[in-house]
Amino acid sequence: MWLADHPISDGARDGINGSDPLFVDQEMVQAIAPFVADVVEVAISRQQQKDGRRELIFADMDEPATRGMLGSIAHRKTSRALHDAIDRLR
Repeated sequence: MWLADHPISDGARDGINGSDPLFVDQEMVQAIAPFVADVVEVAISRQQQKDGRRELIFADMDEPATRGMLGSIAHRKTSRALHDAIDRLR
């Protein structure tokens, strides 16, 4: 499962200043691909992150921490992607 603010192909592009999954790149994902049934990729755009944070409920003091979260849209997209992947295994 790849869930990030960028596609696998852009992984590890900014080194230590990048976003999670930090230091993971496409070559690493390709190395494990033969050992899994499927690689599920969900990349969330900055706009989707921003829109998804609007649906979160948090205290005012926690607002800075929410800026780095992928948000509710990411969770919905991930749920759908995993559901589809599981359906393909049947």
